[in-house]
Amino acid sequence: MGNAWRRLQPSVAVEEFEEEDVVKVVKVNDGEVFEYPGPVFVEDLMYGFQGYVVLNRSATVLPPDTQLDFNETYYLVPHF
Repeated sequence: MGNAWRRLQPSVAVEEFEEEDVVKVVKVNDGEVFEYPGPVFVEDLMYGFQGYVVLNRSATVLPPDTQLDFNETYYLVPHF
């Protein structure tokens, strides 16, 4: 399992962030972990993961306009 950086088109202007300020996203079907530096919205993730939904640790499906918080882990789950 490795880390991967994907290029997103941010929904807001990207500023400088400290290295530990990342959003972690785990793709549950294969355990792959992605780390995103900077503000990320659920809709940004959906460009690379069509057919998935994003859950927080309470297993709540997040709407597309939700901004994901730094230093939190979110989960990509196939939408059935």
